[in-house]
Amino acid sequence: QGFLHLVIGWPGYLLIGATGGPDRGMTNHFYPNPLTEPPNPKKELFPGNWKEKVYQSDIGIAAVVGGLLAWTACHGLGE
Repeated sequence: QGFLHLVIGWPGYLLIGATGGPDRGMTNHFYPNPLTEPPNPKKELFPGNWKEKVYQSDIGIAAVVGGLLAWTACHGLGE
């Protein structure tokens, strides 16, 4: 059960809100606006200035992943 939660459930929740409730519609933790029209739009997942923080977090994630890829390209996977 732990394997399914961590390998299937958590990425599914982050990418498409697969395990989230129906009030917010289909949401994504990398794009702050709902992907579908939510039944209750007042219950936003990222209200107010949180949307800007999501984009800032996306930039940070991209920078870390880019740095890891650059390091791997220079040093290889074995190091």
